[in-house]
Amino acid sequence: MRNPRIRKFSSIATPIGLAFALLSAPVLSFEQAPILVELVEAGSLPDVDERLPKVPRVITPYNEIGTYGGTWRRAFKGASDDRGPQKLMEPRIVRFVQTGPEQFDIEPAWASSYESNETSTEFTFHIREGLKWSDGHLVTTEDVLFYFEDVLGDDNPWPWPALMTQGDTRAVITAVDDLTFTVSFAEPSPLFIARLGREYVWMASPKHYLSQFHPKYASADELAAAAASFEVGGWEDLWGRRGKAQSFWLNPDVPTLSPWTVTVPPPAEQVIFERNPYYYAVDTDGNQLPYIDQISHDLFQDAETLNLWVAQGRIDLQQRHIGVGNFPFLKENEAAGDYEVVIWNGLEVDTLWPNQTTSDTVMAELFQQADFREALNIAIDRETVNDIVFAGLATPMQAGPPKGSAIYNEALVGKWAEYDVDRANTLLDGLGLKDRGGDGYRQRPDGKTLEIVITTSLFASDINMLELISEFWTDIGVKTSLDVVERTLYLDRVNANEIMMGHWPMGRAAFFLIDAGSYAATLSDQPWGVAWGEHRLGRGKEFATAPPADHMLHDVWEALDGALTASSQDEAMALGADILEMHAQEPNWVGVVGAAPNLFIRSNRMGNFPSGFIRDDITRDIGIIPTEQLYIKN
Repeated sequence: MRNPRIRKFSSIATPIGLAFALLSAPVLSFEQAPILVELVEAGSLPDVDERLPKVPRVITPYNEIGTYGGTWRRAFKGASDDRGPQKLMEPRIVRFVQTGPEQFDIEPAWASSYESNETSTEFTFHIREGLKWSDGHLVTTEDVLFYFEDVLGDDNPWPWPALMTQGDTRAVITAVDDLTFTVSFAEPSPLFIARLGREYVWMASPKHYLSQFHPKYASADELAAAAASFEVGGWEDLWGRRGKAQSFWLNPDVPTLSPWTVTVPPPAEQVIFERNPYYYAVDTDGNQLPYIDQISHDLFQDAETLNLWVAQGRIDLQQRHIGVGNFPFLKENEAAGDYEVVIWNGLEVDTLWPNQTTSDTVMAELFQQADFREALNIAIDRETVNDIVFAGLATPMQAGPPKGSAIYNEALVGKWAEYDVDRANTLLDGLGLKDRGGDGYRQRPDGKTLEIVITTSLFASDINMLELISEFWTDIGVKTSLDVVERTLYLDRVNANEIMMGHWPMGRAAFFLIDAGSYAATLSDQPWGVAWGEHRLGRGKEFATAPPADHMLHDVWEALDGALTASSQDEAMALGADILEMHAQEPNWVGVVGAAPNLFIRSNRMGNFPSGFIRDDITRDIGIIPTEQLYIKN
């Protein structure tokens, strides 16, 4: 038996023939939060021994055993900002956990253990005996089968997840007994467990509650009544990321496996989560987690407001929406706000995504020209951007995994990253893009002004960066305009292929094969080939189309398919290196700066929060630590 570990990003946590079970010493007695003791004494809640599974998950606090109570104060941007709270409390069956600056584990969470066969074609999961949903109902394989058979796939509410598919063949999910199930693949899937630790696949849904919203179990009249009660058009609208019925963010009644559950959902200006009394984890002394009673999220509209709240001491722990360009201001106000700026290592690169399949066919053809993309890249003075916008704390670079990643490619991050405005002008002249009107702007092949519309939904520091880039591009005769929209609208436009150039950071670099959508053109927030990505995903959109026969994406997809079904980790890593090398020839995007320190505001009353860790979407941002063990100091 081998522990699945990721050391210095050098391997992935799914060795062939893997088996994993927590080997913590058994905890013989349990304690609970005072607020729950009151409910037990009042007879409205079973005692802690009855609420916990037979063998709870044991979490070791980073610094010390915490104390119960208090409210963790955060800020959120709006109803579409659910990813931030979600990463604090995701109900994953396995979870990434960082135990030191260069040490990562993937551990069972609501599973007690898992194992795979020698060929990584079959994975067996064991649900913790006595595990309960937040309303006290037992979790069984009925909930797993409901998730896969009734919630996912075909005409059901959510699409079948990519990590559960190989080509056109879906994984087979089989219930062995009430607490054991298997996931079987036609070919090896050595990255499955690691991908499961990152992707939005919960593996189970509370059948006893959600079946009332599904046509297999409810009548048409019942579904219509449910839709009306949630104020949506039909039962289908109760599902999906924005579906109110199954959303941890929008529905206080939906049972979860998270440490906190929503009690006041959006559109309230203060969204409230409260502790889950049936949460399945304890600390090393047997105290049921989480320590913190409540998490509040206050609505804010702009970066200046959030900065003011920080300086006023109104934020206990937050990185989301805290820009590195604000570092001097944040440091200056530490004493006044009674907080500390804690730095984690960032792996993202601020990136522009020219959509090579945009519905503006003239711009699509230009974006497909390597000379045009090179001109846009080398017209940007990245050093100036770093100094002015990021306080000199980031690294000017092309988009790709930065140093520290297992498959760091120096050629990729350096490609087209040197400022050379003369060459940029020469390249554009060579493409026949001349200023024929005398207004300083070049004309497109169809005679219209050459203008790029950049769509973004991010914040002030990002807008400042984009305004600088607009100036650089104006200097080479390319008119640029900014379209700042709410995140949901940004994604809607991408998914409809109604975006010319997007702005979003490239992340997922800790081990990019877990989610290689940045390189495969399939990530909706990174739209460099939307129609091609939709062809790859096969979701039936009318505009989906295959790349040109000679386009490098065909080779990328072939290598990615090979990596995901490789017979060994070494083979997968080699194919991943090939994918980066393909993109290093002619990058399909415009990376600007990256590897910036990520700033966390940590109130001096917040305990057990470490410094110096990594923040990356692959490892779930702040979710890389067990947030259950954070506590408010009395």
